[in-house]
Amino acid sequence: MPLSSRYVGIGALLKRLTLCICFVYAVCGSRDVLAEDKFDTIYFAEEANWPPYTPNAYGIAEEGLSLELMEAIFSQLNLEVEVELVPQRRMLQYMRLGTKDAVTVITKSPERLRYLEYTDPIISTDRGLIYYLSDRKEPFEWRRYRDLQGLRIGAVSGHNYGVEFNQAVEEFDLDMVEVGRVVQNFDMLLAGRIDIFLAAESTANEFLSNTKYNGKITSAKKPTREISFHIAFSKKSRAKVLIPRVNGVIQKMRADGSLQAIVDKY
Repeated sequence: MPLSSRYVGIGALLKRLTLCICFVYAVCGSRDVLAEDKFDTIYFAEEANWPPYTPNAYGIAEEGLSLELMEAIFSQLNLEVEVELVPQRRMLQYMRLGTKDAVTVITKSPERLRYLEYTDPIISTDRGLIYYLSDRKEPFEWRRYRDLQGLRIGAVSGHNYGVEFNQAVEEFDLDMVEVGRVVQNFDMLLAGRIDIFLAAESTANEFLSNTKYNGKITSAKKPTREISFHIAFSKKSRAKVLIPRVNGVIQKMRADGSLQAIVDKY
């Protein structure tokens, strides 16, 4: 075979090989998008015993704001939802590993952005407050986080209290007492084991409606921060490709008032 013919043959072979490689990359690159149509259920994890979002203590959520919001949003995409309730730290570990697809309501933080992809906000009306015993001699008020020095501060392990607060913990060596569930902060405050604790106002209001805590615990006037909650998907879940469609539903429900109507029920 002439040498020139060999070069033509090799060139044609390389051209076919290049086309095959491009085809493989095209298929693999679009695999997640194509798989979108195969979803029938989105599997969520959420913190247990976190009213009004998840009043159930364990297992699969049967009620609560988180479940109602997810059912309302994802039903418009013809998808079922399942929400497993676990401790906060385990929930975050599920997201890191991709054990579950998403979290129902969660705030943003630099650390979480490494393994979560967020939707548009679904709740933007909450705020963080500092809680203390109502029978304190003088109402507790604060201006700067420096004012919290010398106090035993209750906080739920894994909760996001904001970048500024986290920096203050280090800068002012604040005395943090970590617990596993929100309700433990209420009980420890009543028992005198902590002096104050931080909580989202919506959650605290649920507990304060209980006669065990009502009238015994109150909050400082100054909020620690304004809180926005989002749905967040694990970066290891294929379901993250749904985010643009989920955002479309959120925007539609915001516009017609149905999203806020659900929140207002709680």
